[in-house]
Amino acid sequence: MYYAISIIQLDYLMFGEVIMVKTYIVDPDKFLEATAMIPCILFIIGMNYKEYLLTDRKKDVYKVMQDLRNLFPESREAQRKYKVHEFCSVMQKVEFVFICCCISFTTVFSSMPFVVGMYKSWYLGEDYQRVLPYVVWYPFDYTKNLPLYLFLYLFQYQGAYTASVLFVGADLLMCGAISQNCMHLHYIANMIKEYKPKGGIKDIIFIGDIARYHGKVLNLSELVNETYSVCILLSFVIASTSICFIGFNLTSSPLQDALKFGLFMTAEIVQIAAICFYGNTILEKSFELGDAIYEHDWHEADLEYKKMLIQIITRSQKPASIRAPTFPPTSYETFMKVMTTSYKFLTVIRQYFN
Repeated sequence: MYYAISIIQLDYLMFGEVIMVKTYIVDPDKFLEATAMIPCILFIIGMNYKEYLLTDRKKDVYKVMQDLRNLFPESREAQRKYKVHEFCSVMQKVEFVFICCCISFTTVFSSMPFVVGMYKSWYLGEDYQRVLPYVVWYPFDYTKNLPLYLFLYLFQYQGAYTASVLFVGADLLMCGAISQNCMHLHYIANMIKEYKPKGGIKDIIFIGDIARYHGKVLNLSELVNETYSVCILLSFVIASTSICFIGFNLTSSPLQDALKFGLFMTAEIVQIAAICFYGNTILEKSFELGDAIYEHDWHEADLEYKKMLIQIITRSQKPASIRAPTFPPTSYETFMKVMTTSYKFLTVIRQYFN
């Protein structure tokens, strides 16, 4: 029930902002304010659509989680071999930075009107201006009623936090799944690199188990990609557009607004950086397998063992990856393309505004 109410709340805020954008965008004096609302609208659209996609594919999400649970090492000794602590540590750092950025920009963005209003009232002797954090259309004048103003302020404040939590949750769930896939690929590469074949049935059993294990991890990686590919595309499109409008406001607004837009831009950049980081990592771990096969003592093995190695190498040439539909595998190069696209859009908007 709370979840449904929160979604309705966010949709109303988005609807109210869309009305104000349509009103402001045609007024040259209000154009800057209109562009400031667009990233907030896109943020809610992205959150809404990601939640819809994950709900629509909840069976695949559950299957991914169950497969990860089945492959996860249970004993402490096995976890040390898999280097669970190292991969978990990296994931925790990514989560911490991402969550801190989103919560920071949400807090500053939502608190700024109140903080500025109180400062002007206490230190400058001016009347407190009843301004809300987000410019939303209401069919009444909320500035004349203090309880109503406070209610709407808290309503928007809580809505912003809800949007941030849902937005972060969808991406971190994907990053967690990719992180575990990277862990399994890294473990497979280490197993092969450290193995010393001596010829015989034990070698065949070992490489057969490795081949089946590798196949499971690749299938799981592809399922993760199919489940989240549209979410990745949505993140890239919304982030590149939002960064463009945020950058425009960042360079055209006074200091107090530049602070909140700077934090907003940081959150968007960190989101794309996190996705591209894990996209690049899973590519590296996939190619690592071929290098491990080449470096281990394969020349000591018998012919059947070598044939199975060739099959694994061939399969590893098509690496596990995450990618948006019709896009190449996500990597650091993707991050640079998103930032370049945002800068190009920013240049166009600045020329239009000037």
